[in-house]
Amino acid sequence: MRSPKASGSLQICWRPSRRAIAFNAWAALLGSLSKVLDVKTRDSIGLAVSEVNGCNYCLTVHSFAAQHMAKLPADDIILARNGHARDPKRDAAVQFARKVIETRGKVSDADLSPSMEIFSKRG
Repeated sequence: MRSPKASGSLQICWRPSRRAIAFNAWAALLGSLSKVLDVKTRDSIGLAVSEVNGCNYCLTVHSFAAQHMAKLPADDIILARNGHARDPKRDAAVQFARKVIETRGKVSDADLSPSMEIFSKRG
């Protein structure tokens, strides 16, 4: 079976599905995230990452999920695609995820600090 002709970001979905170990690790990661991050935050991160990657397929899927599953309003979907959110915790998570993608994982302590401060607050 040949890989679809697409950008590298679509390959993220395609390649793990062809290798059981990679697919199981990917599924475990998504399962873990669902215990830590609410659906609006997860979908907002997906939108921001898809925008950075320039993957129209991923943007379509995440936009649909954000609208129909997370019930995000259109304005919030646009905000997420631009790497932001109205909710301070969600905004910190989305900004950090975008930074991770833009820097290919080479984030600094200064990049991590705002998220750590917001997520370490109680309530």
